[in-house]
Formats: sequence, structure tokens, C-alpha cells
Amino acid sequence: MIPFTRTFSGTAEDRTLGDKLRAEAAGILRWAVEGCLMWQQHGLNPPASVITATEAYQAAEDPVNEFLLDRCVRAQVATVTASALYQAYRAWAIEQGLGDRERLTGTNFGTHVSKMFKSKRGARGKIYEGIGLVQRDHLYGDEGDDDAPPE
Repeated sequence: MIPFTRTFSGTAEDRTLGDKLRAEAAGILRWAVEGCLMWQQHGLNPPASVITATEAYQAAEDPVNEFLLDRCVRAQVATVTASALYQAYRAWAIEQGLGDRERLTGTNFGTHVSKMFKSKRGARGKIYEGIGLVQRDHLYGDEGDDDAPPE
């Protein structure tokens, strides 16, 4: 994603830009071909502004990020069962007015969360480590969670 921070309207508008670009067409094509060859030889090395803009866009468009910020806490000692986390996500998504098509399925939600947090198998199923639900009485996701570390 390339951030465009400048606009060209009003006095900055160039009504002859099309003519100017047509006059420079051969040079623009040469520049594009040289850029393509450099990309093939060296790969993309995006500037920091592009990396920052891309990360911000991805975070804003992440279907789970807002839920995590709103209803979860990240802490080394926190754990939560996959089931409790998904139930909390579904409830949150419904509260946010997300329709069936906008909400992630359990499988898609699990795939997404698994990329962000480590998990293990416990007596009560899959357990994510490093994340907990903030609306619970404690950080471990479920009341009486046997897999939670001792206090």
C-alpha cells in the first residue's frame, strides 16, 4: 500500500498533465522497464512509509483485531480455551452488528488466532496461551479453568 499524502486540486491542479505525460511517454516506459528489471534482480525494498501504511491498513482490516483489542488481554500467564474465545468473538460480532457473512466461522477464526498465539491441548480442548478474555473474573478464559497456572 502506497500512502498518497498530497492532493492536486484547486491551484495545484494541472489541467495539461495528460499532454505532458504523453510527451514523456517513451521516458516513462523506459523508467518502468528499468524498475521492473531492478525488481527482478533485487526484489522489492519498500520504504518505511509504505511498510507503515501497509501494516496500519492490515490491522484496520483484520477481522479479529478489533475484537482482540476490545475484549481480550495479552499477558504471558493468560490462557483461554478456543471454545470460550470463539463464543466471545461471536457475541461481540453480533453486538457490533456483523451479519452472518461478515462473521468468521469457527474454523476461520481458529486459523486466524492460531497464527497469532501458541496453543496446546488441555483436558478441555485447545487452549490458547498469552491471551485471555477481559470480561471474565480472571485472565484464564473460563471459570474453574483447570489448565490455568496457579495463582
